[in-house]
Amino acid sequence: MAHAASRLAATGTRRPTEVLPLYKKFLKVEEHRLRLKHQAGGGGREICARRAELVDVLLEYVYKQPNFGNTNRFKPINVGFGISYALPIVTSLLSAKPGELIIIENPESHIHPRGQAELGKLIALVGMNDVQIIVETHSDHILNGIRVAVKENPELRKNVILFYFDKIVSDTEQYSKIQEIEIDKNGELSDYPENLLDEWSNQLVKLV
Repeated sequence: MAHAASRLAATGTRRPTEVLPLYKKFLKVEEHRLRLKHQAGGGGREICARRAELVDVLLEYVYKQPNFGNTNRFKPINVGFGISYALPIVTSLLSAKPGELIIIENPESHIHPRGQAELGKLIALVGMNDVQIIVETHSDHILNGIRVAVKENPELRKNVILFYFDKIVSDTEQYSKIQEIEIDKNGELSDYPENLLDEWSNQLVKLV
């Protein structure tokens, strides 16, 4: 593992995409070693620990900074949760094939608002490739990113539908009222239920 890691580190400032064949070879070799170790009687906990080390080595990140070039490589444990959380979502979206179904819960977790909006746009754009995507979110930014994607790509309008769940509490029961909302070609919603997209304004009123 250490030898393989040193070989990857020797790629210098080249981006991971530029050395993809080396990464694939690294993954293939190390997976084979883990398989042999498991067949030789290695315990499940040990195999899982080694696999975690493998992912830790493989998923390193290089950031390009203006006027400074590329930074040194960073391991997932040394960066924010947002990157490690968003990576599987982005990978699933980009690798999805027409006719497939993707279900995403709270894609906004641990991600900066700007990143949430861009992720919302990506989700909408992937839908243009005949991929069905079901998203459960509490994020205004995810929703607004989808709205912007529709405005920039009007053909998306027919592929996007929103359902707003409003919790109703009465003296005798509690239930969710589901309201269907459409997005027009300008990204505007057909309806703006109470508590949808208004928390920002609510907080600003308290600050005035």
